[in-house]
Amino acid sequence: MLGFLFAAMTLCASPTSAQVVAPSSCKDDLEWTHYKKDKNCASIKSLSKSKRNKFCRKKAKKNGKQKVKTFCPEACGACKTECPTDFSTSNGKKKKCSKYQSGSTCASNYKYTGGCGADDPINCVAINTYTCGNNNKWDLSTLDVAGCVTDSGLGPLFPSGETCDPAECPLAWPEEGTDCKLAQDNDCVYDYQYVGCTFASGVSCKPAKFASCNEENKWETSYMAFDPCQGLEAGLPYGGSCEPCSEVKPEDTICPSDIPTNGELCDIDIRCDYNFMLTGCSTLDLKCTPSSMFSCVDGVWEETASIPEICTPPPSLPCPDWKPDYNAACTQDNGFEVGLVCNYDYRNTSCEEGKEVCSSLETYECSESGWIGSARDFFCEEPAPKDFLKECDPVVIEPKS
Repeated sequence: MLGFLFAAMTLCASPTSAQVVAPSSCKDDLEWTHYKKDKNCASIKSLSKSKRNKFCRKKAKKNGKQKVKTFCPEACGACKTECPTDFSTSNGKKKKCSKYQSGSTCASNYKYTGGCGADDPINCVAINTYTCGNNNKWDLSTLDVAGCVTDSGLGPLFPSGETCDPAECPLAWPEEGTDCKLAQDNDCVYDYQYVGCTFASGVSCKPAKFASCNEENKWETSYMAFDPCQGLEAGLPYGGSCEPCSEVKPEDTICPSDIPTNGELCDIDIRCDYNFMLTGCSTLDLKCTPSSMFSCVDGVWEETASIPEICTPPPSLPCPDWKPDYNAACTQDNGFEVGLVCNYDYRNTSCEEGKEVCSSLETYECSESGWIGSARDFFCEEPAPKDFLKECDPVVIEPKS
């Protein structure tokens, strides 16, 4: 089944990139001198503001198009790092960018693109990019996003086409190496899966995919491979997708985001729940249950701890009537208990004529990796009794009470 897993977030208005992307570090070129006038970046600083602004708009080289501010951005005051909120005047004319380095860019109108199939990642990209040109004006370039039809005959998969914020975690797991603007101390998590081998030992909902923004403002992605269960309880949804529990409930209320302390002052008439965990003894019963609950009583917080439901492990089955296959799974979906020892192929191993000693020739033990078998050989000095190694029924001796 084709599908994408998304991080939980709210779609928001598309912002302008807050930070300017400059073509280089904003530093003056100490070796540059004007081709006509005997001036360099250091001497420009001594000019009056009006003369400095005028000189910074001059050509830096005789036959070139670059302005003086390209070589002397610091001296010309062209090191502004915050993008403007708009790039045109009220009558539609381009705004000047004299306070920015030539070649600096500002991105805006971010939208999700892609989603034309399972191999087409969905990324948050800027539709509009403004570049500070040599004419000291913002020049607009627009990304042409081609439409598509998926194999199902529909348009691109959600959330393609929706607005997005590059400073937030994208809804879909980003593509490795694509541009990002997320703070480096933030991680984005995706693809939550059920983890746990038995209901009695506990089931949790953990992310399997991660993304972070590196120093080069590129996405770095990773994937968590959870250890498989050798003794998976029947019906447990291990590896299935799940919704993570909330950090606090009720959400979007006046409950503190951080867990209160017993005795701390409070002034709200509501119970706040924290430290949620999955509880339940079957897939249908799984739910998010708080382990800490705080109520505001007489102006101070009082904590009440919840007692989770205790699941009884399913009873283990006796030895199977059939001889197991070597290394076959013995705990998954059939309830055999690890450590169970089962004997098969009972034969008379007595070397005395007329006497029977019924012993098993093969023994199988249920382990985490499956059934492990071992065999035993029995020998008698010649001539062996005629009933030696003849099939027999083991004698079960009941323990004395």
